Amino acid sequence: MIKKNNLPLLSTLGKKCQSKEKAQVASLKEDCTLFSQLYIACQCRDGNLDEFFKYENQPWPPTLSQMNQLRGGQKADLVKCLEMINVSEAKQPPVDAIILDGAVAVQMMAPGVARTFGEYIDMVFEPFILKQLESASRINIVWDLYWKNSLKSTMREKRGSGTRRKVFLSTCIPSNWQSFPRIDDNKTELFSLLAQQAVTLPIEEGKELYSTCGDRVLTSADRSDLRSLEPCNHEEAEICLLVHVLDACSSGHHRILIKTKDADVVVLTVSVAENLPADEI
Repeated sequence: MIKKNNLPLLSTLGKKCQSKEKAQVASLKEDCTLFSQLYIACQCRDGNLDEFFKYENQPWPPTLSQMNQLRGGQKADLVKCLEMINVSEAKQPPVDAIILDGAVAVQMMAPGVARTFGEYIDMVFEPFILKQLESASRINIVWDLYWKNSLKSTMREKRGSGTRRKVFLSTCIPSNWQSFPRIDDNKTELFSLLAQQAVTLPIEEGKELYSTCGDRVLTSADRSDLRSLEPCNHEEAEICLLVHVLDACSSGHHRILIKTKDADVVVLTVSVAENLPADEI
């Protein structure tokens, strides 16, 4: 009866959203009050602004928050700064190994006419991976992990919601492909399926394929010692990408290409490259 009448319950009561204008006015009033107190205090004692601003004087640090909310930003702006000091090449240079950000690759590869996830692997995913192996002798695919109660889950929830769907080879691909990855369980099952299928692809002799699957690493190579790669328990793929770069480098691959669109990976890679000797880059 309560649900039918749509009566508000204590569990469903939400906070009232404050308009942007009112939030700005409230923030200005707090600043005025703060500096008024500082001015009054300076009348009877020596005021040292450097000493004053060493301590927290507001409920939320202004450098980290805006309108009582965690301050956001565009990390891609950092890449624009790097492009100004570096000459980009339109043509891919010859490489020995390619490290793929798996989640980014899935975002780029739309299902097209594929109706099931099995057809998606046969028609889209498999040709893409085999195409990468034409120009390299080793491919490493690194997938993200999605932990429960993670700080990143809050940011992902703001991107929208989707429909939960079990991922099998025979499962039909949802019509709205863009909303499918908004559910963490959808991506976890899809990435696991793609990782398992990737290492069974028919590749040429002498070429290797590695893929993370949860915290494990699967490989098509005849290699039993994977201690340098697993357990791969980083939530974000950006750190694991560099771990796989290090393993490829220690295996004799010195021309390594990382394919991603994450600005974090660009910044981390540049930072690591600056600290390496010139003959190891």
